[in-house]
Amino acid sequence: MKVENTMRVDKVLNIFNKKKIFWLLLALVVISLVPILLLAGYNYPCADDFSASDTAYFAWRDTGSIFQVIKAAMENVAYNYREWSGVFVSVFWTSLQPGIFGEEYYAVTTWITVFLLIAACSYFFKVVLGKYLGADFYDRGIITLVFLFSLIQSMPSGLEGLYWHAGVVNYTWAFGFLLLLTAAVLSGYKEEVKWKKAFKIVSTVILAILVGGGNYITALQGCLWYTFLLLGFAFYEIKVQNKTIKEYLSNSPGLIIPYAVLLISFGISVTAPGNKVRMGSSSGMGILESIIESFRYALQMPAENWFTVPVLLLILAAIPSMVSIGKVKRVAVKNGSLILGLVLGFCLVAAGFTPNLYAQGEMVAGRLHNTVFFVWLLILYLQMLLFVVWLLGKGKKSHNNTKKKSEGMQTAILLACFVVFSILSCIDNVRTYVGTEALYSIISGEAKQYELENKARLEKLSDPTVEDVQLDRFQATPYLLLFQDLSSDPNEWVNTVVAEYYEKKSVTAR
Repeated sequence: MKVENTMRVDKVLNIFNKKKIFWLLLALVVISLVPILLLAGYNYPCADDFSASDTAYFAWRDTGSIFQVIKAAMENVAYNYREWSGVFVSVFWTSLQPGIFGEEYYAVTTWITVFLLIAACSYFFKVVLGKYLGADFYDRGIITLVFLFSLIQSMPSGLEGLYWHAGVVNYTWAFGFLLLLTAAVLSGYKEEVKWKKAFKIVSTVILAILVGGGNYITALQGCLWYTFLLLGFAFYEIKVQNKTIKEYLSNSPGLIIPYAVLLISFGISVTAPGNKVRMGSSSGMGILESIIESFRYALQMPAENWFTVPVLLLILAAIPSMVSIGKVKRVAVKNGSLILGLVLGFCLVAAGFTPNLYAQGEMVAGRLHNTVFFVWLLILYLQMLLFVVWLLGKGKKSHNNTKKKSEGMQTAILLACFVVFSILSCIDNVRTYVGTEALYSIISGEAKQYELENKARLEKLSDPTVEDVQLDRFQATPYLLLFQDLSSDPNEWVNTVVAEYYEKKSVTAR
């Protein structure tokens, strides 16, 4: 009888093995991304998109040459570096918004962004969980998928994180590059084939430039992140492997070179003359005050806005896979190492608030919240993994096969709770996830109406016989697509940039 009961239990547990859970999760993530990608087809440039890309737009219109477009983008970088902002990589990307080739291509930004995040998250967890911790495909796949879902669907501002080009390429792309940089550095550190190691050094140098020359939040966090990484490797090589500092440095060009490039790129960005011009028009905090305030923000913002029930349920669903990974390589994590990991992670999140508090004295824009949220979520998962490994080190080894199988059941139950909560939550609030908001915009017809209204505007703006253009205000205002509409005042900045882009004397909305 006991054998029969055991067989029944095993049969039930096999229904929820991690292989099946992975494929179900993959289907859920793919389905959730479909409305996000489809909604992009209704999107059009707005606000800063026009002022950031007008030089490249004129180059394409007048010459039809990609070379001239890139040249114009570089000229825009040089001008902004002198007159407004040192984030040279971000300015380059914003100059190349796809709408300059035709407004119908504006959707390309969203598609690139989604696939960049998928590639960056997959590569990062493949290296960290697979190459370093020995995780199998399904365990690391489950963790990657639940993280990716939370990253995209629960970001504070889907508009500024996925749809509005000027916000997306400046902030969301930078996070993707940071993940790729970290993964490439970690992978290169363990690479033994010379040509592969050389290729990864070149790749990390390029990624270091993309991170260091991007927005100041990600660039600062990237420098700190890389510094912690470098110190960790140094401790391991010198203290554990008994190497000298000279031996460590001579054998670590794949670590040192990208780090130096990252610091240099960040230094070039922060010392730009244009930064002084821009800061002259804003009122920020002092250095010490901004640092202290950053720690308050690092406590308050996640607690009040980011640590939602869906985020909690998904990270809990990832714990059984973390336990499975922890059992592959029993690493003895000391109490001091656990505390250090928690403290450094918190400091890294806090650092994300410092640049804008120092420069502007506030953290209001959704794209800024997105940028810190991305790193906070990543730190949360890594700290949970560290805690699980530490906890496993305190226990005894278990070879109970039924217990291993029950980990799949635990994940399935938590995911079921997540699905039920999500359904109930979305019925009450369609903005629970970016994907459900995108689906609502499509089904309700507001996205289509927004597209038609944009086409009507373009018809008037493209008319060479009209110099003072009067447009109708948008009746359809999709939450994920419209960053800022035009004003009735022709001298309002958003009106003037549209007028300059389409070469009109004035543009107003009534």
